[in-house]
Amino acid sequence: MPGKGKTKPKPASKRTSLKNELVFEQLPFDNKEAYLLARERQICEIPDKPIPVQTNSALPDAQTESKVAWFPNRFDFVDRERITPKEAPPTVNPSLLRQCQLTNIGGLFEVHRGIYQVRNCDLANITFIEGDKGVIVVDPLTSAETAKAALELYREHRKTNRLVSAVIFTHSHVDHWGGVLGVVSQERYDAGECPIYAPDGFLDHACTENITMGNVMGRRADYMYGNLLPPGEQTGVGAGLGTIDSEGTTTLLKPNRVIKKSTGTSTLGDLVIHSVVIDGLSFEFQLVPGTEAPAEMHFFIRDHRSLCTAENAVHTMHNIYSLRGAQIRDPLDWSKGIDKVIRGWVERSKVDVLFGVHHWPIWKRENILSYLEKQRDLYRYINDQTLRLANNGYTMVEIAEYLDRQKLPADLDRTFDIRGYYGSLNHNVKSAYVKRIGWFDGNPSTLHPLTPREAGQRYVKLIGRDEMMKEGYRRFEEGDYRWVAELMNHLIFSTAANEPDRDVQNLLADALEQLGYQAESGPWRNFYLTGAQELRDGVNPNRGPKPSDESVLLSLPEAVFFDYLSMVLIGTDKEVRAAKAKIHLILTGDENKPIAQYTLQLENGVINHSRGNCTQPDEKVKIRKSSLYLLVMGIVRGEIGRPAEELDKVIDVAEPDARYLTFILEHLDRFDPNFNLVTPRPPI
Repeated sequence: MPGKGKTKPKPASKRTSLKNELVFEQLPFDNKEAYLLARERQICEIPDKPIPVQTNSALPDAQTESKVAWFPNRFDFVDRERITPKEAPPTVNPSLLRQCQLTNIGGLFEVHRGIYQVRNCDLANITFIEGDKGVIVVDPLTSAETAKAALELYREHRKTNRLVSAVIFTHSHVDHWGGVLGVVSQERYDAGECPIYAPDGFLDHACTENITMGNVMGRRADYMYGNLLPPGEQTGVGAGLGTIDSEGTTTLLKPNRVIKKSTGTSTLGDLVIHSVVIDGLSFEFQLVPGTEAPAEMHFFIRDHRSLCTAENAVHTMHNIYSLRGAQIRDPLDWSKGIDKVIRGWVERSKVDVLFGVHHWPIWKRENILSYLEKQRDLYRYINDQTLRLANNGYTMVEIAEYLDRQKLPADLDRTFDIRGYYGSLNHNVKSAYVKRIGWFDGNPSTLHPLTPREAGQRYVKLIGRDEMMKEGYRRFEEGDYRWVAELMNHLIFSTAANEPDRDVQNLLADALEQLGYQAESGPWRNFYLTGAQELRDGVNPNRGPKPSDESVLLSLPEAVFFDYLSMVLIGTDKEVRAAKAKIHLILTGDENKPIAQYTLQLENGVINHSRGNCTQPDEKVKIRKSSLYLLVMGIVRGEIGRPAEELDKVIDVAEPDARYLTFILEHLDRFDPNFNLVTPRPPI
């Protein structure tokens, strides 16, 4: 089992226990309808055996050997019916526990005649839609291993050997495409036997997020999803959106059927529809960019009267901003996108079932309508009230605190489907503020703040370490854990990275732990408890990036790759700033045939690129595209220590030599996948 911490967690304090007990007075826990829906039409459970990580050519065998992609019974301890005050552990917010019980219900389900889902075989759902000749796969999970296991489960219980006739990626987040090579072979894809549909902009956004910002997002995602926490009532209970994301091999195939604005366009009122026939079934797509993902789409299968709203309507309040780090989403566009679904498909068509790419379906038109209306109003309310109060001069934090205290309107607040299990009202309000107004609150005193280290040292000098510790212990006993965390954070960042103050770290860990026990949001709980664990036991130095197949890197568009190359160049280095060069780069593919030519211009600490032939270059280099991609990524990941030697092995032609390309490769940054989050890093 993953993520076993060294230090035993502490129990819930009396104040935390009391706060969690009060939750039962605020919400209708006697409503058991969701438990029935989550089990509706279940065909079988997920087989109770771990799914191993497969050895993968992009990584040394030692990194995949004996690793497990998925433990099906990891969270069975949550006990799916335990929702009474006496039986709920005081270390888990009862509302979050209820959600985790529901997301832990997994297996193969019939959604509608000809539509099947496997749930809780990864963070997301994978959907199988039976067409005339084969089966259409929607959102093949995070890992090839879990996607393959889900397909095998579907085939076993449907008693079919249907080939995958098409794949649909509803949006650009990795838990909805990373397992594609588990359901489609590279050979069938290359032969054109399996079209892959995705919304316009999918590839750029998927690659930019997972490669360009992959290191920082990956580290923070470990916190957000609780990947570093052992499962247990005092540690990890789930992520709210699902139980956890899988640890298998991420893969990617480029979509070869892109749904664009010009694709088969028609309208249903304000709803713009893009019609496509896939394996004999009539699909109608709605593009909704900038909502839950930068590239996302909903679809309606007219033949089955079945509607999929991707990740824009799931059984929780979602994130306007994801705590792992991502582009801020637009709550107003999100709300309007759902409203168009209601006015177009739900009110004008006979919709029998609504299914999503997380959680369980909803049947019957009146239930679907009520559910979508509340989802729509949730995001509109967050947008409107945040901007109203901003126009009254209130700051981001003030608005978030006020709306948190006021709660949502009663009909929304007491609806479990939009409680803050994944997003939270507090951080979504802050995100809506930043989306429209930006990070600056208008007060010049906050325009140029000190760094955490500088501020911490000055607080300690002014107040004194001992007085700050006394205040921390006193406030902890009073249950003022947020203030303890703020105070101790100043103390921690006043110290050197290599000289930790254990008393300070332990007190901060205790405060974060109690905040985690109280949190209704799965990501908030996971951030708090993972922070507490690392304060006590330190960062796990052996925790590297997840296994990733070469297909992900090699799907990176060339323009995005060269942007990445410039981003990882250490532009603050004196030699780099002084360097000037123009490189004519010829990229080759199979059989060493040229596929593209670029000009790379190194100057002022950046690399600009342009496609096409280069006039008067300082050097001309011919190299296989895949070799260059893998070489750069190997350097950045710290797997290649001598770039010049490795470059010599893969260069086809260099005229007069490759000194400038070598210079660039020798001045790329190396990213630490285990950088500190709750303690200081060495000074820059």
